[in-house]
Amino acid sequence: MLFRGKAIQEIDKNDLLGLIGTSEQQQEVDFKKFAYPPPPDSELPSNQSERDKVRNRWKIDLCTDLTALANAHGGWIICGMKEMNGTATELCGIGPSVNAEREIARLEQCAVSGVEPPLPRIKFQSVDLADPEKAQAILIHVPRSFRAPHRVRETGKFHIRRSGRNDEMNIEELRAAFNLSANLVDRVKNFRKERTDTIADHKQEEIPVQLEYGPGIVLHIVPILFSEPASAFDLSVFQSRSPAMWVHEKYLSNGRFNLEGYVKPHGDHGYTQVFRNGAVECAEIKRGWGSKQERSIGLYVLEDLTLCYLDPALYAQKNLGVQLPSAVLLSLIGVRGYALVTGANHPFERSDHPPITLNRDTILLPDVLIEDYACDHKA
Repeated sequence: MLFRGKAIQEIDKNDLLGLIGTSEQQQEVDFKKFAYPPPPDSELPSNQSERDKVRNRWKIDLCTDLTALANAHGGWIICGMKEMNGTATELCGIGPSVNAEREIARLEQCAVSGVEPPLPRIKFQSVDLADPEKAQAILIHVPRSFRAPHRVRETGKFHIRRSGRNDEMNIEELRAAFNLSANLVDRVKNFRKERTDTIADHKQEEIPVQLEYGPGIVLHIVPILFSEPASAFDLSVFQSRSPAMWVHEKYLSNGRFNLEGYVKPHGDHGYTQVFRNGAVECAEIKRGWGSKQERSIGLYVLEDLTLCYLDPALYAQKNLGVQLPSAVLLSLIGVRGYALVTGANHPFERSDHPPITLNRDTILLPDVLIEDYACDHKA
């Protein structure tokens, strides 16, 4: 995994030096000595129309690289890295005469205006190289797009990254990309509904932990691209004898492997299931949600439970290399006849809103899209 799953803000010069010897054909990465510089006026043709074409060439080159990566599996563009025959040879930087912030603004504007439909979640970042003669490098991270295919506005062409080069997409690739893009959201919703129904119906052979009966929550964090056949992640970080340190820190150790992936039980009332396709399912039965006389569910409890499960789930996805965006889907099960209350600390505290009695046994709440591991998900 390039940069070992680091966020773009965490990458430093040592990470870039570690790319020397890396081939563009082995990794989804493109090395550029410069950051797509426009040609100097002295090299432009005398004919005005030809001058405009040459001026636009750098924009077309950038947008071609961006769309090719987004239409394939995503990847990185490293500006300030020399290469020979597609292999990185020297971290040269973009030099002291180039203002990295202005360059990034120029490239961002080009990406916005030069690609259709717009590319989601592209990130630009400068990296200080310490050497004043090299100054900085510029990184561009292009995630795989769930809105693909994208094309270069100037040329109208669709490109895809293949074996270290950019090729035009053929008819079959275009058809597959359009079909996949149209079906991704439906696949996520179907996965959520099937799993929630299974838990609500207590189909024990399909539930990793034998749960108590009662009202509860089911939280799914599902990567939009999870349904691809190739979406299978290495879960060896969870092995009981030597789990990764973050597994301990996020209270996911001492679980067990199953056919679906890895499960961490939480007694007989809940569990966290990490699927091999990168999806995470968290379930918890709340037997203490009110007595027979006072069947109430505090919204503050739902919020606390959701955040309690969300943080380790997203951390697991980040360390497994799951590509965002992920849909966060919260469901309530076994809640018919219960009342939602909005008291700040306790359901019996005064609230500005009357209790809301639920008339469904299972409630699927609207989804939220997580597009950046670095943002504060509690805000």
